[in-house]
Amino acid sequence: MRLLGCRDPAFILGYLARCARRGTHLLAFWCEPEGGAPVQQVVAALAGESLPRLYRYRADGGQTPGSETDSLTILAARDFALLPAAAQGMALELLDSTGPEELAARSRRAWDQGLAVDESLWQQLRSLAARTLVASTEDSRARGAGEGAAR
Repeated sequence: MRLLGCRDPAFILGYLARCARRGTHLLAFWCEPEGGAPVQQVVAALAGESLPRLYRYRADGGQTPGSETDSLTILAARDFALLPAAAQGMALELLDSTGPEELAARSRRAWDQGLAVDESLWQQLRSLAARTLVASTEDSRARGAGEGAAR
């Protein structure tokens, strides 16, 4: 499956992990411009594993910086033995990888220590909330807004 116009492909990570826990092998990849050359982001969620594996490759597949940076490709299979064939014809240099153990450790640290959120992001979230949230009043609930609304 290929999603075009995908500006934040990392949103798929949680969904991949859930599908893998249900017995499906999944592979997602997208390209991001970095330092004048495309960097291929690859996520492998293997059946039965609770967290995916993340890989970053410097990709020389004939792409120019900025090309194909808005698409996300997802492959699902029962057997990933054919996976190396998908990269034929591309010169790939592994930049780094992150396994399930490191992702689990990062998650524990985030829960224990919290996350730092940039002030500009908080402002964007406040602005979005101001445009979408409805004040909690009897009148708004009567019109169907909020938890426990009369319907």
